[in-house]
Amino acid sequence: MKKIIMLAMILGAISTTVKAEEGQLSFIPKVLLGEKKVSIGEKDTAELNNKDIMGLEADLFYGVTNNLEMGINISWTPYDVDLSSDYAQNFDDYDDTLNLIGLMGIARYNFDINQEFKPYISAKGGLVYGEATFENGSAEGKIEGKWVAAVSTGVEYNNINLELGYKVTEFEGSDNVGSSKETEKEDIVYVSLGYRFE
Repeated sequence: MKKIIMLAMILGAISTTVKAEEGQLSFIPKVLLGEKKVSIGEKDTAELNNKDIMGLEADLFYGVTNNLEMGINISWTPYDVDLSSDYAQNFDDYDDTLNLIGLMGIARYNFDINQEFKPYISAKGGLVYGEATFENGSAEGKIEGKWVAAVSTGVEYNNINLELGYKVTEFEGSDNVGSSKETEKEDIVYVSLGYRFE
């Protein structure tokens, strides 16, 4: 209990050094780096993957208080779609890419050590839109994004934002070949680099 009280006092002391930013609008475009991979179906009938650049994001913040910012996050995440050889035989045409567009609410708390160096924590969650479809006459299937949530910590130095985060995305795969429907969650650790425009 003493440790919790001490931590609260330290955070409170840090918070008192914050420069007033209440009512300020900020825009932070970011590039996400890392590797992602998710398998859909019990027999891994489809696989989504990509390497290196995971996607692009943009945060639009409003300063609610001197420390707290809230706003929206818009993201673009590309995936390569690979079907297993057995499953691909059911379709003569399928999308080999899946582009997800995310729209999330986001909250961020800044700890101002000084005017240049600002550690922060943030959380976001919302929906993702986009699908990859497979067709062969009356046979149809698709993979689509459902929702996404993430938590992260980072540091801002001279408007440059470096962030380490953990993100979970849910996908749904379905087809009318076996009247099947599967949901899978992808959880990844990512690094992002962005710049704040005020």
